[in-house]
Order: sequence, then C-alpha cells, then structure tokens
Amino acid sequence: MGAVEVPALDGTGHAAHHGLDYLLSKVNSGGSGRGGVMPAFGGLLPEADRRAAIAFVQSLWAETVYQDWQRHQSAAH
Repeated sequence: MGAVEVPALDGTGHAAHHGLDYLLSKVNSGGSGRGGVMPAFGGLLPEADRRAAIAFVQSLWAETVYQDWQRHQSAAH
C-alpha cells in the first residue's frame, strides 16, 4: 500500500466537510488509522494549540467555503 495523498488545505479537500469535533479528533488521534502518516498530537499539544492549527488551515480556505462550514457547524449544534 502506498502513502496516502496529502489532502488539499485550501478548502477543496475533505476537511471542509467535517465539523470541529471531528477535526479535533483527527488532530488528536492522527492519520495512521486510515493509512496516513500524520502523527497524533493529542498528547503533544495543548487543546488551544490543536484548535489554533485547525484555525490556521481554515484561514487558507476561500471565504465562501468557511462561511458554508460555519453554517453547517451551527446547524449541527
């Protein structure tokens, strides 16, 4: 099995389709469970830093993508 392709970080990748809880769980547990190589950061970084990493990636998204994500996030809660 080959390495998993790195997803796009510009909002066109899969992350823009998931809520914050899911994104945090992936940062916490890493990507090895799905064949990826991203390490788990749950035990390495404080929660504020894990959230900041997600916010940084989201800052790379087009404004419309982020607004759609926010709408879906609000509807889920």
